[in-house]
Amino acid sequence: MSQKNILIIVAVIIVLGLLFLGFKSMSTDTVVPTDEEVASTSVSIMGGETPTSGNDCEAACANYANKCLSLVPNADQNLINQGLVSCMQECQAWPADKTGCMVQAIDCPAMTESCGL
Repeated sequence: MSQKNILIIVAVIIVLGLLFLGFKSMSTDTVVPTDEEVASTSVSIMGGETPTSGNDCEAACANYANKCLSLVPNADQNLINQGLVSCMQECQAWPADKTGCMVQAIDCPAMTESCGL
């Protein structure tokens, strides 16, 4: 199995995990981000715009939501918000080159293949 296939499988597992977490939270209590979480991730993810500059987590995670989370069937805003909050937490530990790569990635496979998502 090639490295490309392994990375794609890992990306699918991540997306399915997020999907599962979304359904799990929907089956009990709906997780609603706090005002602070929403403010820290206040980016337009449904507008289709791709961040083009900067080396920051907000732009990287917005691009992740636009390019990867939007591919999850039946993804609702709650799932996208959870993904953004999770991404923002993980992104804090990423090196600047990975964050920059995530900002510039043209699609979800590029994030897994080039950026090491």
